Amino acid sequence: MKQIISNSLIIVFFLINAAQAFAQSPYEISVKRDLPILTLGLAGGIGSVAADFGITPLVPGQINQRIANPNDVNSFDRRAIDFYSSSARRNSDILLYSSYTYPFLFLLNKKSRNEFLPIGVMTAEVVLINGSLTAFTKGFVQRARPFVYNPDVDIEEKLGKNARLSFYSGHTSVVSSLSFFGARVFSDYHPDSKWKPIIWSAAALIPAATGYFRVKGGKHFPTDVITGYITGGLIGYFIPVLHRKKDNDQKVGINIYPGPTSLGMTMTW
Repeated sequence: MKQIISNSLIIVFFLINAAQAFAQSPYEISVKRDLPILTLGLAGGIGSVAADFGITPLVPGQINQRIANPNDVNSFDRRAIDFYSSSARRNSDILLYSSYTYPFLFLLNKKSRNEFLPIGVMTAEVVLINGSLTAFTKGFVQRARPFVYNPDVDIEEKLGKNARLSFYSGHTSVVSSLSFFGARVFSDYHPDSKWKPIIWSAAALIPAATGYFRVKGGKHFPTDVITGYITGGLIGYFIPVLHRKKDNDQKVGINIYPGPTSLGMTMTW
């Protein structure tokens, strides 16, 4: 395991240095900033594996108790107990797997295709940070999924570890992180594009649809998908913002200057 981690960090180190060659990129990649982010993501992944070992599957007595007491679930989430649509689960899987292609769409555009390494480093950070945080939270909280409370679902499915990984929705967080990441990067490369409203609308609606299907599929409560949507979206949005190049000639400040009969003020940022 140590060898795998060390090799991964070495590869990341060379990727970051190679990425610095792309001077026209709107983003700035540096070892000082990005190596700790990627290391944190890798460490979080290891921590989530450890948390997974601590998950204890439910036993029939615990399952029967939940079936008998659906009111233990808060009123906002309780509506999800009766849902268990296989088609909804399939639809959520399609949206999840499709989202992994979003970063590759930048290869279709010449401007962003020539700067694939900065985009690749940021994509790795989004995937690692979001995946690690989601998995670690699931293993720590161990919330029973809605179908555990549903008397019509086969008890065999309720006996596995997966039945205790409801909070929060990994499907929704992944799709949200990659959707908002894609929209943010597109906007940075094409600030004047007429497609921006469509891109941002899609970035907001696709993870929302994913969350809807996860609830209808009996896999998550509404609060699970809302949390996944917000958490993933924030990670996907702010990783590119964190890497935006700063104009050294443009500093934040307020200048006040006197006039013959008044004072003037200018603000720069």
